Amino acid sequence: MEHRNRWVYTPDAGRRSTRGFTIVEVLVTAAVMIVITALAVPAYNRIRSRIYDAAALSDVVNTAKGLEVLDNTVTFTQMVRGPGRITRVPGSRVSRDVTLLVQRRLVRGRPTYLVRGKHRRGSGATYLCRDGQIYAIGARLL
Repeated sequence: MEHRNRWVYTPDAGRRSTRGFTIVEVLVTAAVMIVITALAVPAYNRIRSRIYDAAALSDVVNTAKGLEVLDNTVTFTQMVRGPGRITRVPGSRVSRDVTLLVQRRLVRGRPTYLVRGKHRRGSGATYLCRDGQIYAIGARLL
C-alpha cells in the first residue's frame, strides 16, 4: 500500500493574495486625505470671504465715484441691500448680499458724502468712503 501525501506543494502556497488593499493601506490613505482636507477647507473659506469683502469694497468705491458727480444741491440718505440700485446715484449697482448706507449732505455749502458697506458673508469688515478717503474697519484694505 502506497502512502500518498494529500498536501501538494505549489509555488504560491504561503503567500498572501495581491488582489486587494490591506486595511492598513486603506487607513493610511484615508488619514492623508483627512489631513489634506483639514488644511484646504480653512484656506478656501478665507479666500471666499476675501472675495465677498472685495465686492463690498468695490460697491463702496463705485458709489462714492457716482456721488462725486452729482449736482451740488442734492442731499439724501439711503440704505440699500443688494442686489439693487441707489435711486439718486447714476449707474450705481449694489452687489448681492452687500448692504450700503449712502449719505450726501451739504456742510457750509459744500457737498460731503459717506458710503459705508459690508457683505453679509464676508469677514465682518466694514468699508467706508468719506469725501474721497477710503477706510476699513475690522480688516485691512484689500
